[in-house]
Amino acid sequence: MRKGKFTLPDWMKSSAMRIAIAVVLIAALIFGGVSFMKKDHEAGALEQGLGAAVTWVQSGFARAGNWIVGLFGGPYWDAEMVEEYRALKQEVAALQTENLQMEQIEAENERLTRMLGAKDAYSDYNPVFARVINRESTAYSNTIVIDAGTRDGIAVDMAVVGDMGLVGRVTYCAGSWSRVECIISNENNVPAIIEQSRDPGVVRGNMADADANGMLTILYLPDGAIVTPGDRVLTSGMGGVYPKGILIGEVSSVVRGASGYDSVLIEPAQDFVHLEEVFVITAEQTDLSDSLSEDAQ
Repeated sequence: MRKGKFTLPDWMKSSAMRIAIAVVLIAALIFGGVSFMKKDHEAGALEQGLGAAVTWVQSGFARAGNWIVGLFGGPYWDAEMVEEYRALKQEVAALQTENLQMEQIEAENERLTRMLGAKDAYSDYNPVFARVINRESTAYSNTIVIDAGTRDGIAVDMAVVGDMGLVGRVTYCAGSWSRVECIISNENNVPAIIEQSRDPGVVRGNMADADANGMLTILYLPDGAIVTPGDRVLTSGMGGVYPKGILIGEVSSVVRGASGYDSVLIEPAQDFVHLEEVFVITAEQTDLSDSLSEDAQ
């Protein structure tokens, strides 16, 4: 019997059907090859050939995928995204800088508002405004340098106050600047009085004591003195340097001994770490208690 020529069925002759069949065969080749390669045995010649074919096809698909990614995410797209990212980053940095400036302006406004209140409280003393331009600190001494001097009417031993309380006294003057020794220095003694009990004493810096952490101490309290944490301590006006009634600080802790007070620590009213502006009291006055009490109200 004579064999006839093999012909494809009509349904397989269309281009779409041929493409579909090719895709199915390629997919079968890929998945079949993967399953073969996953088997734990030595590959035969057929399996090696099939593995090589699968590797070639998979490599082709990988190259095609990379080409598509490059088409939509190539250098032009990357450059545009990088430029946009840089612009956004610069905008965020600008906003952060602006926010920081606003915070600084707000803090300065609050500080200057308190200084205006202090100026009103010390108005009878002809206060001279000055800015802190330098700081000098050792183990036993803390001083600041201000931008006001003899040209502004400043003289040695004038009292210096801040927005919250007593700062110190002028120890040296030049034409346009002065040095101020702060009350937290060990070398500075301030005649003081406990506001509630009216018991007198002398406030001194405590920088040599690391545990004091910027606190003051009051010495030479009389026998039977009554000191309680929370009591306010004011200048007594004795000695002629500090006018009476300036707030020094508040009693923080009290340690009593057999013969009296072993230790009375005072937290300064003034913040010396962030001190930026001060007033120098240039006129003599007997008592500030009344004006300071009215200002506190």
